[in-house]
Amino acid sequence: MLNIPTMLLITSCCISHAGYTQDQWVTWNFNAEPISNNEIVLTIVANLEPGWHIYTKDLPADGPQPTRIFFEDSDSYAPIGKLIERGEKTEFYDEIYEMNIGWYVGTVSFQQKFVLHQPIASIQGRIEYLTCSEVCVPGRREFVVNVNRLKKDP
Repeated sequence: MLNIPTMLLITSCCISHAGYTQDQWVTWNFNAEPISNNEIVLTIVANLEPGWHIYTKDLPADGPQPTRIFFEDSDSYAPIGKLIERGEKTEFYDEIYEMNIGWYVGTVSFQQKFVLHQPIASIQGRIEYLTCSEVCVPGRREFVVNVNRLKKDP
């Protein structure tokens, strides 16, 4: 028979591990394409399992957790413009939050342009999101994408 401290340890391990299983409902893919000598477009794609959805990045502060993508500051690169979201968004009025809400099922992509200050760079960042079906599960995904300039400066 297990004593109380052992049962609490097993329970806390299972609960903390559950926070890291959210990727079973969403997979993330990353692709960097050069668009000029020193600029690239980073595309981040979320593929959701059937029956699951992920919220748009553009939600009011008092609504559900939007999808957020953060890029680490670096001397090697800098973002240009705003993050662009693409996909077939479902929008509706949510009576619980008393606001219009948007989410994606299937696939959604996010694109960010960058200028590269060095020939080789590693774009680092993280994604914070909420996947929902019958329940909602918060998720966090850290990433590193290695990129190269299209060609060297003259």
